[in-house]
Amino acid sequence: MRTSGEEVPDLPRDVQASEPGSSRRGRTAARTRAERPRPRWRWWPIPLALLGLAALAAAAVLAWSVAPNRTQLPEDYAATRDITGTANALLNPQALAAGDAGGALVSNVPVTGQRTVRVVSTSGRTAQVQAERALAIDGQPIGSSTATYAVDRLSLEPADDAPQDWTVDPHEGLTVAFPVDAEQRDYTVWVPDLQTTAPLRFVREEPREGVNTYVYQVEVPETPIQNPAVLSTLPAGLSRSALQGLLPVLPISDEQRAVLAQAAPGLPEEVPVRYTYRGTATYWVEPTTGTIVDIQQQVVRTGTVGGPGGAVLAQLPVYNVDTRFADASVAAAVRDANDRREGLTAVSTTWPAILVALGAVALLVALLGLLIRRRPSPRSVAPPPAYRPTERTTRVDLDAARRAEGVGRAGEPQPPYVGQSQHTGPYRQSPAEQTTGQADEEPGRAQRHGPGRPPPGTPEP
Repeated sequence: MRTSGEEVPDLPRDVQASEPGSSRRGRTAARTRAERPRPRWRWWPIPLALLGLAALAAAAVLAWSVAPNRTQLPEDYAATRDITGTANALLNPQALAAGDAGGALVSNVPVTGQRTVRVVSTSGRTAQVQAERALAIDGQPIGSSTATYAVDRLSLEPADDAPQDWTVDPHEGLTVAFPVDAEQRDYTVWVPDLQTTAPLRFVREEPREGVNTYVYQVEVPETPIQNPAVLSTLPAGLSRSALQGLLPVLPISDEQRAVLAQAAPGLPEEVPVRYTYRGTATYWVEPTTGTIVDIQQQVVRTGTVGGPGGAVLAQLPVYNVDTRFADASVAAAVRDANDRREGLTAVSTTWPAILVALGAVALLVALLGLLIRRRPSPRSVAPPPAYRPTERTTRVDLDAARRAEGVGRAGEPQPPYVGQSQHTGPYRQSPAEQTTGQADEEPGRAQRHGPGRPPPGTPEP
């Protein structure tokens, strides 16, 4: 065996780096680097899961809080629509009182006007809404009406919890608008002249100026007027002379005109007049928003002249006007309906669906990330040596390790040559190695000798 004074033969640089001390430290450092996990963010699933939960919460807020607020009548709602139409017959009380029989009754003249609906105040789900309607002929007013209602902002029906300090008109049914998500069914509508309701029937579905609408119609038969505000604008009676002056222009048959002319001299100086109302209306409604796109309406107020014993002498066409929304107002209503429908769809359907999808994907990815992170990582394997082991390098490495461990067995072949190399017996230095300190040219080749004989090259005793 090699003595302690022997010099280690010249070895390659990579082998010298494996000498005692540096060899152990180098292998330990290499093993530590191999076993150390690569730096990575191990907690990324947690913020991703929180982001998914936040997306689901935002979707719930939009669907259950923001969307219902958008479906009710807005606090700042205001809509003004221009009206155009024709006055088929119209009694001018001022001209009649002045004795101008020729100008007291006009017919077939164009009329213009406006219909305005605006929210005055709100209290929770209750809104105070004012509705105004005014008509004019050549800029001269021929009639106007104003009403204030307390309505539920969601159903547009009468509100039961209006504040006590609000001044509102009693009513039933729909008055100023239709609810969001209008249905293909019949509603009831308030008739101000009659102070009662009338059935509003769904008749069909059709496009109107490029937008889909539900069409509703109402028809009110001739009924006595009950509204004191309307009756106050009409003359309670006609003088006998005014009635006689109107005979030539009244739109009645010649037979009726002859009967009235014959009865006029026997009438009192003030002839009482009773008034009735009848009308029809057609509404085009964008169903998603409840926006009224157009209204075509006919209102007929008729005065009945009574004679002795309650007989009906004649009927005066006091107010017979057909109106509809102007074309520009219909286009404006369509734009309002489209804008509001897009907003409602965004907060009630589109954005909640997007947020739910994003939240579900984020939670799924986070769950997969947590499951993968919890799986045990495979045991790290030390990298292969940077050089090809030979008998020479193996002997140097293991001799150094053995010296470091301080273990050895007397009289036993020193590892790694027993069972760890190609040698079949204990290692002996060759004469060349004893002389030059160099290993045989074919390291690992076994030296063959018989039992009891010294190895080749041993001097004879």
